[in-house]
Amino acid sequence: MKVILSRKGFDSKYGGCPSPIFSDGSMVSLPIPSPKGPTTYSEITVDGRNLGALVESLTSGKLKGSARAHFDPDLDSGAMKRLTGWLPAFGQTDGPRTHLDNCGVGVGDIFLFFGWYRRVDIDAQGKARLADNSKNLHVIFGYLQVGEILNVGSSVAATVASKPWLASHPHLVGTWSEKNRIYVAAEQLIFPSLPALQTRSGGGVFGHIAESRILTQPGQGNRSLWRLPETFAPNRGIATLSCHQNPNRWLPSEMPGSVSLQSVSQGQEFVLNINDESILDGWLSEIFFPKQAVNFENVLLSSGVI
Repeated sequence: MKVILSRKGFDSKYGGCPSPIFSDGSMVSLPIPSPKGPTTYSEITVDGRNLGALVESLTSGKLKGSARAHFDPDLDSGAMKRLTGWLPAFGQTDGPRTHLDNCGVGVGDIFLFFGWYRRVDIDAQGKARLADNSKNLHVIFGYLQVGEILNVGSSVAATVASKPWLASHPHLVGTWSEKNRIYVAAEQLIFPSLPALQTRSGGGVFGHIAESRILTQPGQGNRSLWRLPETFAPNRGIATLSCHQNPNRWLPSEMPGSVSLQSVSQGQEFVLNINDESILDGWLSEIFFPKQAVNFENVLLSSGVI
């Protein structure tokens, strides 16, 4: 099994600001804008929060709720009206898709989606504002275990005919290259060594922050400096992370069992290939079922968010 760390959502180029972490620890991934997107921000609601209002306030009106969004990965069944048969799905094309192919990503592998986040406050007018002195973080916000791979190509009609519930997915609207592809989630997670995970759907969002979902190393301002299990370091000979083979990127950590990684500043898909899948058990368990008590104020403080 491979794990793909997949960078998605608002960034400095597309959107121009981080996605929000709220005072109760809840968080929302803001999809990047796209003129050909089939859905506007105002048509998307996550955990009772309308994305149109959020993007307008966080971008100071530079991006309107009526703007179109590239809502992908599409992981939240409640975000909009769904047709019968809907499953979480994620599209990829061109160079990033080729990278996934070259790394052998296929059915059964798991995407962990991460993005740029920062703590926000709600002002007296009900608008979200970035909190003063809050830290920039990379946070895992969702997942998808691949159940089916659809090689859509440039002609989307056949895919829409066979899977009408996918008709509004961004990778089935507009013009795409022959490398256009959609990864459809399994109906349920399949992970034999972790039976508890098999109670979860094959794709979904993590609605709240947890220490184990924060990639950024605590207590510093570089969101691209990560903390990972020490077994992931290439000098251990157990795992490799694509785009991060340079051993100089991997640094000792003061935290037992961990290693620091200066992650690359560009790229969407980073594939973790493991020789011994058992070393994933503890890490994935913590991500899906965090051990610490659900005290989000403490999580935010200990991670340097506030």
